[in-house]
Amino acid sequence: MVLEMKRALEDLQKGDRQGYRKLYDAVYEDTYSRSFLILQSEEAAGEFMKGFFAELFGMLDEADPAKNQEKWFWDKYYRRMRREYHKLLAADQEKKPSGSGKAGALSDIPGGFPLLHRIMLVMAYKDDFTAKEIAGIFGLGEEQVRAELEKLDKILPTLAKSQAAGVSGYMGSWAVFLVGAFRQILKEASGVLADQIYETAAGEAGISKEPAVKNQD
Repeated sequence: MVLEMKRALEDLQKGDRQGYRKLYDAVYEDTYSRSFLILQSEEAAGEFMKGFFAELFGMLDEADPAKNQEKWFWDKYYRRMRREYHKLLAADQEKKPSGSGKAGALSDIPGGFPLLHRIMLVMAYKDDFTAKEIAGIFGLGEEQVRAELEKLDKILPTLAKSQAAGVSGYMGSWAVFLVGAFRQILKEASGVLADQIYETAAGEAGISKEPAVKNQD
């Protein structure tokens, strides 16, 4: 992801507008898997991503090549999630109970957690945000964030005991769980959704449409 992001940003600096699509293709799977796990539906994930990428395309000049571009990207992602938190929370509370209906669906497991806990789960155990960083983005106390993360750690062994053998193997740590959950999410993802999200976001951002660019690595 990082190398592809760097190349896409370099292309944009040279005036190659195809860099927008290259950047999107580089980060799409990582962004979708997080969005789906947190929001617990493909529709909600897609709608959030449309707004996020439309906003992101207008601020790519802030991505300093000398700094950690991946951390910059996820910082922007979670800050938008913070700004839309109450909207996302209302939608989360109104939706029907989550669940793919498939036995062994790892992505269903966090569905019973509050929205903020799902966000913290991914931030801390996938993207390595510290309690201080999470607190800063969401306007919470650092000790409060630490306490909530400790709750997530304590509940994991109990959750592991209630899972089938094929799932429990991923429940040794949240980091391992997220790897497995994201793989399942991407395996089930709609193939046309990626283009739909890009086309909407690009249109809102005033970017001319460009054909998808395959990874050459």
